[in-house]
Amino acid sequence: MRASSLISLAIALVTSHVRGAPSTSTRKLEPMPQGEEDALKEIESFLGKKLERELTKLTYWGKRDPEPWNGPLWDTCSDSINLEWRNDVSPSAKYALAFGLNVEEFMDKVSAKFGIDSMKSQSTECTSECLNHGDVCSFRKNSHVGYCISQWSSLSQGVAQAAMLEQEPLCPVTVNNVTFHPNDIKGLISIVYAEANVPTIFGGRYFDGQKQTFDKNGRSSAPEYRDVTPSFFHIVAANLLGNMNQAFIFDWYTGESIQHQAVSGFDVYLESPMTLQDAARKFFNSTSYTYNGKATEVVHVSSSLSWSDKAVETDPNRPLTVAASSSVKLSYLLEVNKKGDAIGGEWVGESLYQHPDVIILPKSKPAADFVSSIGVSYANVLTLIEKSAACSDSATQTVVN
Repeated sequence: MRASSLISLAIALVTSHVRGAPSTSTRKLEPMPQGEEDALKEIESFLGKKLERELTKLTYWGKRDPEPWNGPLWDTCSDSINLEWRNDVSPSAKYALAFGLNVEEFMDKVSAKFGIDSMKSQSTECTSECLNHGDVCSFRKNSHVGYCISQWSSLSQGVAQAAMLEQEPLCPVTVNNVTFHPNDIKGLISIVYAEANVPTIFGGRYFDGQKQTFDKNGRSSAPEYRDVTPSFFHIVAANLLGNMNQAFIFDWYTGESIQHQAVSGFDVYLESPMTLQDAARKFFNSTSYTYNGKATEVVHVSSSLSWSDKAVETDPNRPLTVAASSSVKLSYLLEVNKKGDAIGGEWVGESLYQHPDVIILPKSKPAADFVSSIGVSYANVLTLIEKSAACSDSATQTVVN
């Protein structure tokens, strides 16, 4: 499962992927790919409701209530949930102690699957700094050999799915004489979702940052770079957040760096209709261009996605990494046909280089009896979540593994 992160030793630091800006003088508008049409139909089938496509009938604002919770991303370079914080043992050590597992063996499994040891075969050994920009020299506890690991690799997809589908842990819970803080529980449920491979609806494909060229219209040669079109994004965001109280997940970096985020808010603050010719002159410095033959007008849209910025308990000495911001602004053109439906479009301005790479809608929770390959039981973690969400701690609570 793909995952991502920010650097582990600073809350507000995010990696970025820099691209050269192509000429847009003859850039043509992007029709909605068939894959996105299929994804929209799958969303309709899953939710049991037809998605509105007529632009004038789509809402300008929507917010999921309750919103997906905010939580640590558990960076690979910090050894995932093996990270100790609050001058306490790690979430992984607590799980092993509470549920009768060998602590050292379990932590080794965590590292081999999600942490520093998982990168051994594809990383360079280090003792201090790494040569590649964006890598950090990472050490397991009590180890003198480090590995250069990308700062953005983490449990973000597991975190995002859990934040959407599970209650938020709120209070400490003591089980078998081991006290779990809310962040410990969030880390454990993120591990469950990172391995559970729950059924999802996927829009778009990941662009992995490979070299790309630009065609005569100024578009990237990589289909993955542009296959989440503005029309697909706008239809999904306006319908799900505006009409259905339904959150979704997106990767907000169109590049090698990946950060999955469960979004809770959508806001349109500009809709400016214009003729095809006016759009060509304003955005492409051209008096004519090729375009979707079914389009009758273009609408310039500025909108934003937002997500929870609720404070996350952290450790001043070893801060836990969380998302560096709580919103992203997007600018795009929507092609509209004579019926008024959004049928295609083009990212413009800064959104040309940073826009949703994929959009993901999880369809269900893990099976009740799911146990991850490293030994984390969904049933055990769900018990922790339920007690933590209800703030009904019992110091004598016993959970059978």
